[in-house]
Amino acid sequence: MIDINDIVFIPWDESKRLEIIGGLGPVRTWTEAQGRQTFGEDRDGVKPKRCRVMRGADGDLVGVAAYGTNDHHPAYLYAYVEVAEKYRRRGVGKRAFAEVCRLAGHDGRDFDTKYLLDTPAHRFAEAMGFFRIQLVREPIVDVGALPDRDYGVTEYEPAKEEVPDDAVEAWGRFYEATHTWSPPRERDLAIWREDFFSVRAGRFFEVRVAGKVVGVGFLNDSFSDDPQEDPHPIFAGCSVDPADPEGPAIVTAMLKAAAVYSEDGRLRIEMDESNRATVEAVEPAVVYEAPAADIAANARLA
Repeated sequence: MIDINDIVFIPWDESKRLEIIGGLGPVRTWTEAQGRQTFGEDRDGVKPKRCRVMRGADGDLVGVAAYGTNDHHPAYLYAYVEVAEKYRRRGVGKRAFAEVCRLAGHDGRDFDTKYLLDTPAHRFAEAMGFFRIQLVREPIVDVGALPDRDYGVTEYEPAKEEVPDDAVEAWGRFYEATHTWSPPRERDLAIWREDFFSVRAGRFFEVRVAGKVVGVGFLNDSFSDDPQEDPHPIFAGCSVDPADPEGPAIVTAMLKAAAVYSEDGRLRIEMDESNRATVEAVEPAVVYEAPAADIAANARLA
């Protein structure tokens, strides 16, 4: 047993990262991978971060309580709590979130977070006052089962070559159109390029019709710490206009080009309801439906 009053909150020590990650276990979902991006030393300024490692009176790792700033959605602070498995369902999460609220009390922004549907994390988030805004799906798709589409696809490696300006701007228009629930920060071309194209390790795909960019997408490596657990690359993208009637065909063409980088021709797709063309394109070829993750925001801190 653990007395939650004995839990101590210790600022993150980067030299102990491996011990902490080892105690929590490997990343199993993209939602966890995103949440663990809040792990790290405290940061002030326009991108504040606070991270506290929870330990019991005996020094045993209990979990991590943190918040960070999503560069793409500065209207919210991203809250993340992860409790070591043997300490779950003992009130630790509630105590941890109270600490996150205390640490962020001076900021004044609302929180958002992400959780898997129908899990203890889902029920915990609702108990803390979060409400669902947008459903995010991560299915695995057998791209070979999709029909061939007569659209030319050009691909780039942003880490090695420059993506054309109009393609960068097209990605920006797509991103803004699909994130109205949390308006992204204002960007010009240089900032779009810096945020999405300067540090991407994967590949970028574009489709053009009569010289105009009509489809965009990124392909990145598997989120899993163990590639044997989930070796499938992750595709995120859509027609630039999510309501384009040719959108599903445009998306399919990009998926066909991206699938050559998957050992079994299957891809994990990150998509939500706003990516209508992507949803319509992949639905017939879904072979595994991963647990859905929800993005939510709670009331402003008092």
